[in-house]
Amino acid sequence: MKMALLSQMRYIIKAADSVSKNTIYIFRIPRLAASAEELKRRLYEAEAHSVDAEELMIENERLRELLNLKKRYQNTSIAASVIGRDITGWADSIIIDKGSRDGIVSGMAVISHGGLVGKVYETGPYVSNIILISDANSKVSAILQNEREAVLLIGYGSGMCGIKYIPSGLSLNPEEPVITSGDGGLFPKGLLIGKVGEARYAPGMPYKEAEVTPAEDLASIEEVLCLKQSPK
Repeated sequence: MKMALLSQMRYIIKAADSVSKNTIYIFRIPRLAASAEELKRRLYEAEAHSVDAEELMIENERLRELLNLKKRYQNTSIAASVIGRDITGWADSIIIDKGSRDGIVSGMAVISHGGLVGKVYETGPYVSNIILISDANSKVSAILQNEREAVLLIGYGSGMCGIKYIPSGLSLNPEEPVITSGDGGLFPKGLLIGKVGEARYAPGMPYKEAEVTPAEDLASIEEVLCLKQSPK
């Protein structure tokens, strides 16, 4: 009788202990979930702050390069920010936040810290449209920097451009820099345009042509300088 009673008591104690543990576990679930959400929130905040800090560093470096460029063209340039772009099969152009009220006029050369970007095509009071060197209607008188050979840079569209009229006997080195020649007076002489790719013969023509990789990534320009005149 006594043994049976002890056995029943042990069962009751064990059951009560199990209920107690399960109750504690059940009550801990919401707290654990809340802690997990808090950790997740802090992680997202840390990642956001990290991205913001990295973006700020990139922007500072970009603006520093633009400032150095503006010093070279002191009193002969107008700085502007890109507020729109259209690099498609129809046109390669960007829109800047400066217009005629700021001194922007049609035909101005437009550069960035990487090199030549294009020219002002049309202006409004507050904004201007810039045709990029990659636009199919763009043509720039240029020279091969090392060979000193005159060539014509043309736009292919979709962010790409190339050069024509490379003499057939000229051995062209890949990565040859292409710069503005200054002919015609529109673009100052010596502006970097890009680097040459592999040259090939133009179909049915006695000269070569080659693609040119623009010195500036035309699809991601954020700030530019519009040149009033050549630097002194």
